[in-house]
Amino acid sequence: MWRPCDPSVLDLSESLSPPPPLSPPNSPPEPRMMSVTPLSPVLFGRPVRPLKVEINPEEVEYYVPDSLEDPNEFYTELTFMEVKALILNPALNPEQADHLMMYSNSAFRPAHVPQVLDADHLPQHMRIFLKWFLEKEVGVESEERAMLASLGPWVDPTPLLPMVRTLLRVKQRDVRMIAKSNSNALLLARLHLPMKQLGITVTWAEGKERKSPREAEVTLWPNRRAWTCPQTGAEVDPWVVGNEEVLKMLLEKRLLSKGMTVLFWNVRGLARPSFKPNFRLLMNQHYPSLVVLAETWVGREKTDAIIADLGFDSWHLLEPDGFVGGILLMWKSHVLDFHVIGEGAQGVYGVVEAVAHPETGSSD
Repeated sequence: MWRPCDPSVLDLSESLSPPPPLSPPNSPPEPRMMSVTPLSPVLFGRPVRPLKVEINPEEVEYYVPDSLEDPNEFYTELTFMEVKALILNPALNPEQADHLMMYSNSAFRPAHVPQVLDADHLPQHMRIFLKWFLEKEVGVESEERAMLASLGPWVDPTPLLPMVRTLLRVKQRDVRMIAKSNSNALLLARLHLPMKQLGITVTWAEGKERKSPREAEVTLWPNRRAWTCPQTGAEVDPWVVGNEEVLKMLLEKRLLSKGMTVLFWNVRGLARPSFKPNFRLLMNQHYPSLVVLAETWVGREKTDAIIADLGFDSWHLLEPDGFVGGILLMWKSHVLDFHVIGEGAQGVYGVVEAVAHPETGSSD
């Protein structure tokens, strides 16, 4: 399902913009929107900026359940060496990752584990040192925890919300948005024309080169003439003789309105303490109808607990491999229907349609 990026890709990595504030600030300034009609894929690949660490390794302990059959009964604390191994290789133990908890600020919560791959953009000597530090046997644990804390801004910098945001106009052409895993990518797509149906493909994949950042991709397919059957995936032209019933059904369907917004955000971990405040800030700024979150790093059970109070009652998860990858789609069932047509371990294809008004059952 995943395709390599087009050579004519619009790369936002070098876009000139002022440094974003630590987010969410107490009084967040209004972002500046850059509206474009893309003729090629749009890539957000500018690496994260090492300004501030989100979780202090000196103040966090990680626990794993003694038995996966009853993961809420008894927990055993991971050794510091085991924690370092997870940071070095987040896909080390996928089954363990789904139940791992962290103890911070006198409370248990879903675990967030830094990833050394986020530091891929650092100079080679720094990457060599990080790998050596994470692989070496633990000497004096308190000193090594303090060392990891000082390296935190490089290994696990706090997500920053770009102050200049790209808004892609969705008209007749397909729109492709690509985000690197070690970026603070935030892209928005807005329907410029009303339509009955919007096709969407979402994937995540390993980088093209060994140990390079992963890529998440969202492709929007405007269905303005043909209609895709949500059950079979077959494409039907309602204007062809013999398809009168399909045409009648479409004429009664409610339109996806002009101005409907899709928000695509590379969160770099749903379990981050800053995720919920940042998420609510984005909802108040952009009011998206469909949200796509990349690099979620947590499994189904933890995802359900984290997003329960965020105002979206419907979601679909492409689960991560341990703490690697993962994509979450979120929508409100009284506004949209998302029909899954095809799905793999790292990709899903479906169609989005508007929901009829519940009081009438019609689209009027």
